[in-house]
Amino acid sequence: MDELKALVAKSNGTAERAMDAFSRAFSLGQKPDYKARMKKNIEEAYNVRFGKKEPVDSWIATAVAKPFVNPQTPIAPITDPEPVKTDATSSAPTTPAPAKPAAPIKPAQAAKPGDKQ
Repeated sequence: MDELKALVAKSNGTAERAMDAFSRAFSLGQKPDYKARMKKNIEEAYNVRFGKKEPVDSWIATAVAKPFVNPQTPIAPITDPEPVKTDATSSAPTTPAPAKPAAPIKPAQAAKPGDKQ
């Protein structure tokens, strides 16, 4: 299982490196057919990486705002966090309810002369 997770992490890193390069090509491109082809490449790589095609436009904007990655550096594997395992018998959230603050304690008042105790 660890071997499979390592391969998935390597695939994720490769997809993100490709999306970064295609995003920069898309942003710098001038011909509409070239830009359309680069956007299609980004969408396909994004679908491989995240399993969906949206929100590609915001990913492109974020990618081109970052410094350019040296293409000669090794691709870093990217692992996604493990999904949270839930109890199949309960559909309620597992987070405990916040504790209510204790009521403030009123200071005792001194007895006045002549008061009965």
